[in-house]
Amino acid sequence: MSDDVVRHAKRDYVCHDCSRTIHARDLYFNRYKDFTVLCMECYGKRRERWKTLHDMSGRRRQLLDDLRDRPWAAGDLHEKYGSAYIKLVRGLQMSGLPVRRHHVGPSVYYVLDEK
Repeated sequence: MSDDVVRHAKRDYVCHDCSRTIHARDLYFNRYKDFTVLCMECYGKRRERWKTLHDMSGRRRQLLDDLRDRPWAAGDLHEKYGSAYIKLVRGLQMSGLPVRRHHVGPSVYYVLDEK
């Protein structure tokens, strides 16, 4: 939602979600991708819902706990976390945790090297 704009209305608009009139000089949200116009109340609700849907911190913590228990094969991580496991592993690595990839035969294992 970083490309989206909150601005003052130059004319009257109608909110896409609640059909409330947004009067001139009121703040409103305008998304240019699909021309969605939202009042600030509906924009706040949508923004919070988007944040909760895209919040990965709980899953990242769960992956960290799993890797602390034992090494995991990439296939097992894919089954448990879906294709987002790669993003989660990279997030752990970028936060400074020593998550390593080890190749054992045809398999790839992820290991947390905490000592």
